[in-house]
Amino acid sequence: MGDFLETEIHQCSTQSKNDSVENTLNKMMDGMQNDLSQKIDNLQYSVSRLTNLNTVQEKGRFPSQPHQNPKGIHEVELMRENLHRNGLMQLTFGNMTLELISSICPRSQSIRKKKKVQKRRIEEILPLFNEEEAQEAVKDEAPKLSLNPLPTELKYAYLEENKKCPVIISSSLTIP
Repeated sequence: MGDFLETEIHQCSTQSKNDSVENTLNKMMDGMQNDLSQKIDNLQYSVSRLTNLNTVQEKGRFPSQPHQNPKGIHEVELMRENLHRNGLMQLTFGNMTLELISSICPRSQSIRKKKKVQKRRIEEILPLFNEEEAQEAVKDEAPKLSLNPLPTELKYAYLEENKKCPVIISSSLTIP
C-alpha cells in the first residue's frame, strides 16, 4: 500500500510540475504574440497614415498616380533585398513608392532568438520531468526515518509490516 501511495504522490507532483511549466510557457508565448500583433498594427497604421498624406484631388485619382485606380485598391509590393543591411523597406502603391526605415525587423529577429532560447530551456527542463527516471530515483533513495519520542498520550502505528509507513495515533487506541 505504501508503494502505491508513493507512486500516486510522485505522479501528482510530476503532473503539477508539468502543468506549471506549460502554464508559464503559454503565458510567455501569449505575451510575445500580443506584442508582435501590436507592432504589426502600429506598422499598418503608419503605412495608412503615409498613404493618406496624398489627398484625393479627383474621385479615384491621386496626384502621383496618372491612371485611375477604381475602388481605392492599392497593391503593396515589399522589396527586401537589402533590408538586413540598411533597414530600409520600399512599399509601392501603384506608381507611388515609399521608403520606410524598418524597426520591426530587428524585433522579429529578437523574438526568434527568444523562441530558440525558450526551446532550449524546454529541452533542458523536460528530461527532469521524465517519470521513469524520477521513479527510479525514488526507489533508489528511500527516505531514512527518524522517529522522535512522543508524549505519553500518543504512539506510533505502522501501515505496513517491518515498521514501514509510520503514523501517529492516540495511545488509547488498540492496534489489531
